[in-house]
Amino acid sequence: MNNASTDYKAHALTAVKTIAEVADYLSGLQDHEGHLDGDNPAADNEVRAINGAHALVSYARWVSGESDLPVKVVLTDLLGDLMHLGDAFGEDTDQLLMEAGGHHQAEWAGER
Repeated sequence: MNNASTDYKAHALTAVKTIAEVADYLSGLQDHEGHLDGDNPAADNEVRAINGAHALVSYARWVSGESDLPVKVVLTDLLGDLMHLGDAFGEDTDQLLMEAGGHHQAEWAGER
């Protein structure tokens, strides 16, 4: 968990529970280019979350074709499959997770 006094979280999507709801949310957004501007940490983290949501929906459609899957289940499966991909590339997945966690915390604190 982040202990920074100021955090730059993306917009909360706590009411979104299924992949279909994520897809609906994404379809309701105006055109999104996926580029970070570097001047607004909160907006940049919003872009990062939206980029991740696109990947999550694509992954769910690829592996199951179902849209009523819970977001948490798909997030967990995607993270696990990415760890297998890291293994396939010969990477230390524990190190990758540690580095990713460090990036997340720094971005959350507005340091990246």
